[in-house]
Amino acid sequence: GQLALGLYTTNPEAPRSNRGGQGTVCGHDECWLAEVLDSSGSATGIESTASGFSINQLMPNARLVELNDAYRLATKRNDRPSMQNHLVFAFELAERPAAVSDLVLTGPLG
Repeated sequence: GQLALGLYTTNPEAPRSNRGGQGTVCGHDECWLAEVLDSSGSATGIESTASGFSINQLMPNARLVELNDAYRLATKRNDRPSMQNHLVFAFELAERPAAVSDLVLTGPLG
């Protein structure tokens, strides 16, 4: 069957921490849920969770980039189950950094 990837997110209104040791499914304040839906959009019961991360400063914009077939091949994008995948994200910082340095992006493993 045909597969699709969807990310439903909201940009938080204020910075926030992600404390561990919480009584949530991932053990932190912020949890990410990934679940498999059938073609009708109903849950199949296959799901996984990962802890999120702290939001130190808000970004005006962030998104998963839609790719055409040529870019999918060039970036090794592969949305098939159990396959390694390379996603392309775009984002805008709220302000220019004070100094030139390496940009380190951090997100949940998994």
